[in-house]
Amino acid sequence: MEKEKYIAPEVEIVEFDTEDVITTSNETEWA
Repeated sequence: MEKEKYIAPEVEIVEFDTEDVITTSNETEWA
C-alpha cells in the first residue's frame, strides 16, 4: 500500500512536468 501511495504522486508530478515542457517547446518554436 505504501508503494502505491508513493507511485501516485510521482506519476502526477511527471505528467505535469511533461505538459510544462511541451508548452514551453511550442512557445519557443512559435517565437
